[in-house]
Amino acid sequence: MKVNGTSIRNAGNKQSSTPRTGGKPGAGTGTAGKASEKIRKVREVREQQKAERARKKRKRAESRIRNGSITYTKSLSHIKHSGSGRYYVRVINRDTREVVREVPPHQELDRISRMRSFLREVYSMKL
Repeated sequence: MKVNGTSIRNAGNKQSSTPRTGGKPGAGTGTAGKASEKIRKVREVREQQKAERARKKRKRAESRIRNGSITYTKSLSHIKHSGSGRYYVRVINRDTREVVREVPPHQELDRISRMRSFLREVYSMKL
């Protein structure tokens, strides 16, 4: 089928009159090449700055560890849950003796033990 003297099959294959750069940044005009070079340099500088900050942060942490200036304010306690028989961990603030977190939560272990006891009752019933 032809439309305006052009086959519909070949309509998408027309060559444009503008030169193609192949999708490469900086290819073609000189100003685009300069701009992409500046962008590349800026990225390199940012990566170097990021690496330098990480190196300084690591050195500070190492010196604090060596000097013993890091104090831990939290402690862990491992406890066996009486109902389910599973262990859980408590994270405790040393200063206030307050429980910060439990893994897994104590309420979840209570739910598990209640569910197990319910299932035991159901299976032990005689029909």
